[in-house]
Amino acid sequence: MRRILGLLIALSLASAVTCVEPDVVGAVPGTPNVIPCEKTFGEALLFSQFRSFGNGRSPQMRFGIPKSGTLVASSAHLQGGWTPGMNVIDFTYNRATNRLTSYMRNALGQEWVWYYENVSGGLAFLGHAKTVDDLNALLVTVSNRDEGTTANLRNVTIDGAALDADPSTPTVDDFLATPAPQRNQWTVAGLDFSGGFDLHANLEIGGTFGTSPDLSSVIFKFGYLEPSTPALSVSGGAAIEGSGQPVPFRVGVNGAVLSQISVDYQTLDGSATQPDDYTAMSGTLTFQPCGATSQAFNVGVTGDALPESLERMSVGLSNPLGATIATATAVGTITEAASDISLSVGDVMISEGAAGTSRVRLPVVLNHALATPVAVQLQVVGGTATPGSDYFNQGPRTLSISPGNTSAYFEVKVAGDTVVEGDETAAGVLFNAIGASIGDSVGVLTIQDDDSPSTAAVQAYVSDASVAEGDSGPRYVYFTIALNRGASGRVLVNYQTVAGTASDGQDFRGRAGQVVLGRSKRSVTVSVMLLPDVIDEVDESFNLEVVSVVGPAVIGADPNGTATIVDDDLP
Repeated sequence: MRRILGLLIALSLASAVTCVEPDVVGAVPGTPNVIPCEKTFGEALLFSQFRSFGNGRSPQMRFGIPKSGTLVASSAHLQGGWTPGMNVIDFTYNRATNRLTSYMRNALGQEWVWYYENVSGGLAFLGHAKTVDDLNALLVTVSNRDEGTTANLRNVTIDGAALDADPSTPTVDDFLATPAPQRNQWTVAGLDFSGGFDLHANLEIGGTFGTSPDLSSVIFKFGYLEPSTPALSVSGGAAIEGSGQPVPFRVGVNGAVLSQISVDYQTLDGSATQPDDYTAMSGTLTFQPCGATSQAFNVGVTGDALPESLERMSVGLSNPLGATIATATAVGTITEAASDISLSVGDVMISEGAAGTSRVRLPVVLNHALATPVAVQLQVVGGTATPGSDYFNQGPRTLSISPGNTSAYFEVKVAGDTVVEGDETAAGVLFNAIGASIGDSVGVLTIQDDDSPSTAAVQAYVSDASVAEGDSGPRYVYFTIALNRGASGRVLVNYQTVAGTASDGQDFRGRAGQVVLGRSKRSVTVSVMLLPDVIDEVDESFNLEVVSVVGPAVIGADPNGTATIVDDDLP
């Protein structure tokens, strides 16, 4: 492809030659959208630059296209310089004649014109998949570095259509960079250059332009913006009741905001309801071009003295303008204050064994599920059992309970021997809780001696448990069904709940079932759902009993575990 770069002579005031601005076969542009900032579209596929040289030297005009990673550019100088008043700038592409033209004229009438001819193939850009037919955006940059001088770009048109740089002002075609030093940029999107283009502007100078050592300039860069439809999403957070903290929400746009976007939002009830648990909100969020791509708002939490489980509400988006909705709703969670959330460690028993090590787990239980993580440290300290000989892995170690869960376990290794020594004990102690208080801080680990001649068989037993009743559910009490030592084979333990002063169906939900134990698995936790109420009453209890045992074990001497439901209602 042959390109010829032609230079027309400089024209002075005395010249009789008149520059004829080219007639351009240009397509009527689409609806231009002037964005008052730079939205980068990658490397400019075509550019035209009109700049001062600095230090009072004459202005320079450059334009070109990318080629093999470099710009094929031409330059010329306007000897009289930019002068006070209206200077003229033109940059055109005539698709019919395949000619690029860059033109400038100062207020005194001095002119320069450069032609870039024989641009074939629709101005295909080497190294790019795009051609001039694909260009749809323009980046306008106006820089004024001259103190005491005003420099404003006015009367900007493309194919005769005026570009409105600031819709809030009465003048529709001003691109201002005054006073100095100042540099402003605008992205013009929604254009159509497929038939060519005629870009015209006046550079209005007040004072001496180009005397600063720094360059003052007007730059037009043509490029391609991928068409896209902005999408809105909402996300939610969590708050602790009674802390004074609100539930945070955020609405965001998935990319740059090129035109105004708005969306309505409204709070929605879940297990948390307004006005009892939170303050209802609704409104409209507006995103301005070149502004923030996300906005946050807070939903106030209504504190109360009632112990409650984790509660949820949500925020929904609707009626979007200028965008679609990708995520329409987000959940916010309200949790109890740490003083109302407590951790307890349970008691466990394990048969010592004759050799090697066995594993037993101390259960750490949270009385409410939370939307935030809870952490606590646990260390096993010796009683009659000796750390390092009777048991190992004593800690301390940090246990974490993830959001929505209520339990974690601390594993201890117990050493077996053949010494007749009686049962021994150690204690698991909780401390340094984060996100909850500590209720029952000590859990007893009983290591049952199985070397006594009186031990005839493996026995199954159930531990006792205790829990505050609460006012609303769900809430659970946890029993441990265990063997006093490892069995030689698979043991099936059948269990059922038995009402006491607590009634099945009124105070708890009865259940029956079967657990599998054996040599390595010596204990299992069984949960029973409570049915909280707000009635002031005495503490109540019910049992979980071992009904039958199948396998190499028998029902132990303590087959019934008693659950005490502690009444926490005020008279």
